[in-house]
Amino acid sequence: MNHYVETSRAAGRWLASLPPLTPRFTTVGEAHGWLDDERNNLVAAARNAWDLGHRSAPWDLLLSLSGYLHHHRYFEDWITIGLAALDAARAAGSSTAETDALRYLGVPYTGLRRFGEARDALEQAVARYRLLGDVGSEGGTLVDLGLVLMELRLHDDAAVVLTRAVAILRAVGDHHGEGMALTNLGLVLRRMDRLDASIDAHEGAIETLRRTRAPHSEALARNNLGLALIHADRFADAATSLELAVQGFRALGSRPEEGMALANLATALRGMQRPHEAIAAGENAVECYRASGDRHGEAVARCALAQALGDAGQVERALEAVTVAEAVLQETNDEENLLVAEETRRILIRTKGE
Repeated sequence: MNHYVETSRAAGRWLASLPPLTPRFTTVGEAHGWLDDERNNLVAAARNAWDLGHRSAPWDLLLSLSGYLHHHRYFEDWITIGLAALDAARAAGSSTAETDALRYLGVPYTGLRRFGEARDALEQAVARYRLLGDVGSEGGTLVDLGLVLMELRLHDDAAVVLTRAVAILRAVGDHHGEGMALTNLGLVLRRMDRLDASIDAHEGAIETLRRTRAPHSEALARNNLGLALIHADRFADAATSLELAVQGFRALGSRPEEGMALANLATALRGMQRPHEAIAAGENAVECYRASGDRHGEAVARCALAQALGDAGQVERALEAVTVAEAVLQETNDEENLLVAEETRRILIRTKGE
């Protein structure tokens, strides 16, 4: 067990480029390869650690592996380890560790679109951080909670939560957290059709995140800005922002998020009446998601690809793409994107009939 804990900690530090980098590994690739080979054993170790007398091991493994699990979207494994850490914290009577585990669990629940469970975990964490007087952690957890409330279509509540998160994180000097709160607030404001305010929030997030030298978060904010600009019919500006997001995610090796930005870029290119470039972006988005095993993301990308194919008069290919997308979106309970896919199908069938 100690071997797994210590080696996971070393691998996690290599992946996050956090000194000191131990001599257990000599490259990031070597650390990554060890995690790939040992992933199933590490999950089993976390699940059984308490019964074997290694009481801190579930929590240690959760801290070390979260970045790796997030990068590869191994959300089920993340939840297994998170629940083991939560059980261990409760058994040990550690309120702080229990609260941290609840916060960590919110992320994989959200990744699996289990928004009710994510909300429950995050609301518990927020209340507990408040009782503990940990203002910074409360603010950071509100950032995640706001996104979950948005997905549950509780837009007014999400805006209130994220506005509070911005204020808290700015006050405590957590500029990276402030930037993430701003871009999540921008997403909510777009859903509320407050496009100017949404664009302002995303631009503020990009400026803040650039100062913190957080390339992944900056790329995410640029993707979100691109979405707001698309809704404001500023397609050329959207394409510029989204191309920067694609480049950022590609440089970091984040294939699912590269796929997300490419799918949005396809929409911006459609708005610029450049259907063949939009098709290429859509096809690349589908491939990024497929390579990372993200079926839901692949379905969203297929919908964007179908729209671009329809613009180019390739109706049969478009119908094939949207049919696959509809099945997965229905399976994953994504009502918003399912409505888009169904409307895309109706337009394509109408076009075919003409």
